[in-house]
Amino acid sequence: MLEETIIKKEERNQEMEAKEHIWKIGTTIFAILFVITLSTWLLTEKETSPITGETTRVEMPVDVTVDDDPFLGDEDASVTIIEFSDAQCQYCKQFWIETFPLLRKEYITTGKVRFVMRDLPMKESGHAWSGKAAEAAECAHNQGKFWELQDKIFANQNVLNSMVQEVDAPEKAKMLVITTENNQQKYLDIALAVSHIKHLAGEVHVKMDVFNRCLDTGQEAGEIEKDKNDAEKAGVQSTPTFFINGEKVAGALPFIAYQKIIEKELFE
Repeated sequence: MLEETIIKKEERNQEMEAKEHIWKIGTTIFAILFVITLSTWLLTEKETSPITGETTRVEMPVDVTVDDDPFLGDEDASVTIIEFSDAQCQYCKQFWIETFPLLRKEYITTGKVRFVMRDLPMKESGHAWSGKAAEAAECAHNQGKFWELQDKIFANQNVLNSMVQEVDAPEKAKMLVITTENNQQKYLDIALAVSHIKHLAGEVHVKMDVFNRCLDTGQEAGEIEKDKNDAEKAGVQSTPTFFINGEKVAGALPFIAYQKIIEKELFE
């Protein structure tokens, strides 16, 4: 009787040990699969953005410089985010209003991230006033007011859009921009929009005589063109597009998407 009890006890112990062994193997396999999946997401991700509805991709590092463009945060931060932005792009505005404040609070003001903004006005997408808006922001940057004016421009994006007037002949425009839509040229007068941008600059207290001279003479047009050339070399085709320590992220995504990449870079 005692011998049978001992045998049964040994059988139960063996059964428990077998179950524990199987559980450990299962846990190990799950952990390996999780790491592989996470690594794949970080290196090459394709998914539909819930904000833009466009395919988003994170690629291998690309050599994109910060140039001499405006930045926020610690210049020596271990993570650098470079954004190519268009003031007339609705998704750029959405990122600026919904996601950028969270990045600024969590990572930029804490010294973990340096955030650089570069210009990519997309006239080919019908964004008629975006080029002058980019110049205006750079003119404001000369007086230390880049971010303040950028805030104002994004907040007034719809108002500025409404101020663009289509004319039937180039000579009828006070400030002409020619765009193409459905293979047809459109003649657009952006004079009212530029006038309003100047008004917004006054609200952030720049020296208006200096600012107006800068904007009216196209002083910063070369800077905008340089940003556009660098964007083209880096394969940027839409705005907003970001480079987080060289990894390309296209589209306006929820905060958590940027957070995952930033955290990976911070702890590598």
